Amino acid sequence: ADEDADEHGGTQRQLTGSCPTTCYDVDCDYWVAQDGDTCAELESVYGCDCGGCACDDSSGSGGGGGACPNTCFGDSCDYWVAQDGDTCAALIDDYGCDCNGCTCPSEACAPTCYGQDCDYWETASSEQTCAHMESTYGCDCSGCAC
Repeated sequence: ADEDADEHGGTQRQLTGSCPTTCYDVDCDYWVAQDGDTCAELESVYGCDCGGCACDDSSGSGGGGGACPNTCFGDSCDYWVAQDGDTCAALIDDYGCDCNGCTCPSEACAPTCYGQDCDYWETASSEQTCAHMESTYGCDCSGCAC
């Protein structure tokens, strides 16, 4: 990570303009917002590269500081998108969650239909439409092309 010593002998992160996805397929800012980790912890414990990331871990809440609030059953929208394949739109509409400030990864056509996304099933069978999969099988086809 790009760091310089500050006037108190600590280190201060320098933003390089891009936050790399080097931390389990997402970037450090995601984990700071998601789990309340610090960038120092992500780098030292998990081997992530947080150079260029904002690392807004100043909230001290320990449970999802940063810009994405924990308004969805005790967790953030980003957590549920990553955990269950939900979309932020569905979390807002169906559960009343506040997803403002969240990155909403995987917002495009998540695999919410028997381990696949709706576009997969539409391609596999011409009888499958988004409307049919949602009403018959309970799939969430938000963000899918079908």
